[in-house]
Amino acid sequence: MTRLAVDVRQALPDDTEDLLVLWVQARAELGGAGRPLLGSSPDVIRPRLVDALTRRDDLHILLARWEGRPAGFAIVRVGQLMPVLEGNCVQL
Repeated sequence: MTRLAVDVRQALPDDTEDLLVLWVQARAELGGAGRPLLGSSPDVIRPRLVDALTRRDDLHILLARWEGRPAGFAIVRVGQLMPVLEGNCVQL
């Protein structure tokens, strides 16, 4: 049996609604586990996502698709971890 590959690429502004769906799902899963919810409502997150996707050079959002549907995301930030350290690092 052949498994379909998962397609992972950097998200584009056109992916905002798919990312919002995944964000809401993640919030629901964490809320059900008795943990505090991530972030705010989709109406608050939407403009932040658009800003991150269009104007931030230090922040990258990766979107995974499986069978053409959004399946997951990762947020990657490149920058200093601590002011006392030299050079940049990657935060996932």
